[in-house]
Amino acid sequence: MDFAEVVGEASNGLEAISLYKKLNPDLVTMDLVMPNIDGIQAIEDIMAYDKNANIVVVSAMGQDLSIKEAVEKGAKEYIKKPFKDDEVYTIIERIIKNNNN
Repeated sequence: MDFAEVVGEASNGLEAISLYKKLNPDLVTMDLVMPNIDGIQAIEDIMAYDKNANIVVVSAMGQDLSIKEAVEKGAKEYIKKPFKDDEVYTIIERIIKNNNN
């Protein structure tokens, strides 16, 4: 994937929010299950900071209600684990293309 670069990686929800504010990335992939605060709260806080944030939820099977809530809070897409690389590339490409239009 030569059109994207990882600029940061957080190990918990609070760090995800802090890194978002520091790095202002084009796109965030977010797990829903994290220490300190969960992905739903992190999404809500990031969206309050930047209503145009591009957040993609990466979540395990069986978390459909949480995924629905994440999308309601502002996540643009979701990917269920286990996933295939091309699925991730397609979603990232689509979001980046939509941002450039």
